[in-house]
Amino acid sequence: MQSIKKADKLLSELTEKRKFYERVAKTKGDTDGYWSLGFNQSLLIKKINKLLHGNRYQRIIDVGCGDGRTALYLAQGKNSITGIDISHTRLSRARKKLQPYAPEALFVQSYAEKLPLKGEIFDGAVCTEVLEHVLVDDALLSSLSFVLKPNAWVLLSIPTVSLGRYFDMRHTKQLIYYDPIEHLREFTYHKIPPFEKDFILVKDLIRKTRSFGLIAAKRYGVGFELPLGVRRFKIGRFLERIVRNERINTFISNIPYLRDFVVYSIFILRKVPQKP
Repeated sequence: MQSIKKADKLLSELTEKRKFYERVAKTKGDTDGYWSLGFNQSLLIKKINKLLHGNRYQRIIDVGCGDGRTALYLAQGKNSITGIDISHTRLSRARKKLQPYAPEALFVQSYAEKLPLKGEIFDGAVCTEVLEHVLVDDALLSSLSFVLKPNAWVLLSIPTVSLGRYFDMRHTKQLIYYDPIEHLREFTYHKIPPFEKDFILVKDLIRKTRSFGLIAAKRYGVGFELPLGVRRFKIGRFLERIVRNERINTFISNIPYLRDFVVYSIFILRKVPQKP
């Protein structure tokens, strides 16, 4: 009886989540518009495209494909694309974008927590800025692992606490999420007193992906920003202009230790074959 109540509650929450993202899709519009306005977001898009460049003639699933920005890039590489999203509105935009390049691309409205697909059919997966939105992250990782072939790859990106946000929270003692409305969780490489329970440690996330047979092979940092307090001063504003140079920002974001304090972290995961 208790398990039935839990299942009913989860179904109710998922339904409300779907309705919420339909409203967001209509009020915010196409992500290509507002994402291109952000400096760090544009860096993330460029880095993702660079990492995906060279993937050709593969069967790839894009979980949380949204308006089809990444799916479009992959389709131009002659890949077979399956896009999954909770929003019917965003899927309609994605279909329209890919129609000239990949009319055979498949788009399915579904919760990321339970992909309605057969097991071990994809060569690769893209899951960018999705994990922070889903109700049950374990279910997403389990479902993702299920549909991937052995040795398949996953490009996973998540929002992480930047240097600026880390020091701002330590100084103000106020919790700062990148998106306090849509994000159910965000991630950090280092504990942030007194907000230890408000962020998931990246090492715990990687341990969790490993439990589903997804092993982290490579890691990249994207987006470096200064604390707000520093930016208020003249020298801080000068440093901010330097940091917002794309080449300099990219260089800083991948310096050991400093890449623990980037706006976005990207991981390349590999699905390890199960032992017979």
